Amino acid sequence: MNEKQILSEIEADRQLGRFVLYLEGKTDPDMFFALLGVAPPVSGIHQDVYVRGLKIDKGSGRTAVRIRVDVAVKYNLALVPGEEGVGGILDGDGRDLDELAAEFDPPHGGPLFSWKSYCLENLLARAIWPAAWGAAPTWQSVLEEYSPYSALNRVHVQLRAALETLRLAKFTNPQLGQPLLSSQDVKTALGKDKGLIANRDVEKMFDAELETVRSAIAASLDRGHALCNGRWIVDHRAPSATGKSADQCRAEWCHAVCSAGGMQEVRDLWQRITGTEP
Repeated sequence: MNEKQILSEIEADRQLGRFVLYLEGKTDPDMFFALLGVAPPVSGIHQDVYVRGLKIDKGSGRTAVRIRVDVAVKYNLALVPGEEGVGGILDGDGRDLDELAAEFDPPHGGPLFSWKSYCLENLLARAIWPAAWGAAPTWQSVLEEYSPYSALNRVHVQLRAALETLRLAKFTNPQLGQPLLSSQDVKTALGKDKGLIANRDVEKMFDAELETVRSAIAASLDRGHALCNGRWIVDHRAPSATGKSADQCRAEWCHAVCSAGGMQEVRDLWQRITGTEP
């Protein structure tokens, strides 16, 4: 979509609520409302706030949120806490808890916020374990079990950045309006930046990232949840424990969290943005 189309979409969304909050994923609004202690409205509108999940096939929800907030800022439509406007909330995606807190806690007023966990699923786990599923797990042990996956993905992020510079992260296609690359063009570019991947000891990289993840988990569960992908907890741990599908687990977890009154830090964010309690 070009900027004009995005602006038109934003203006249409603003007709539905005094505030518009964009989230990364299609399942995010239901989890968000559960964490507010509010039954999810079919319309996505609660207290004149329209909450919309943006992730689409072959697209990045994170990028979609950022682009819309950037356009809102450019055209003076960005969120003004307590008044109106367009804002967005991003997943933490493995960033350090202190960095995320600076983009969530007061006095940060948006229009772009970040959850203080890897993603919203982590917040479900931090809030409550559904009593119907039996005794709650020891969360430090659960995060430890997934730490090799967290570490491996952190290595992947490092390597992907180098591969993107080398234009090896994805297929390269001819671009309309641009001259075709010659074989020498490609070789020159690869030769210039090949040091980015030369002599990489990926085993040592993995060990270093594993130590980072395990140190965070040992320091506090909140720090562990910032580095461990909560989707693994909902899509793997909960189905393994209950024998139910990931979708069933997410729905039941949302119901349990909502019935318990939600999560205070999310309710506080809502009040800071809208000026009213959820």
